[in-house]
Amino acid sequence: MAKQSDDKLWQEFIDSGAANRGISTTDLMSIENPLPALGQTSRKEEMLALKSVLTDDAYKRLAARWRKFKHRSTSDITTLTISRSTLNRLRAVARETGLDQDNYDLLLEILMDPEHKLDEHLVSDNVANIPTSLNISEQSNLLRAKLRFRPRSWQYLVNIAEFAFGSGWLACKHLSGGKRTTKAEEEALSEFMRKLKGLE
Repeated sequence: MAKQSDDKLWQEFIDSGAANRGISTTDLMSIENPLPALGQTSRKEEMLALKSVLTDDAYKRLAARWRKFKHRSTSDITTLTISRSTLNRLRAVARETGLDQDNYDLLLEILMDPEHKLDEHLVSDNVANIPTSLNISEQSNLLRAKLRFRPRSWQYLVNIAEFAFGSGWLACKHLSGGKRTTKAEEEALSEFMRKLKGLE
């Protein structure tokens, strides 16, 4: 049974493309001996065949990929792809909350649990000052998700965005190229923000 499971995982490893990933002609001991066809026999036989044509370094990399693939397939662990900026923010929250173990399972569980309050940790300068990797569209979607139970708040933000665009458009039309200086921009921004904050 163990052999059958091993060979099944090996076939999945091949189908995923991981077996050939990163292997080039420079990894072959001789270009006259190309990579053997895989998925025809057992994992053990095919690993021996690969070892006979690959350099030691290439074979070690292949064996490491196989061990990693097998470990992930036979354990309750998966890969979550996030940007480095987001990971840095997660790490900061983990440190602030004391949940900086080897994995992020507990931290993510708590973040998804509405009964727990992490505001004091999330607004910490150690977390807040780390830049986000989200683009404007993604930030907009995130904000809308946060305000999903407050549709009027979302509409207010949309109105402000439309007002900002309209103000910029009008300023651009009425200001000639020669007058578009940094000082003029700062003055226009100051006037716009006063209107936005209700000071005028």
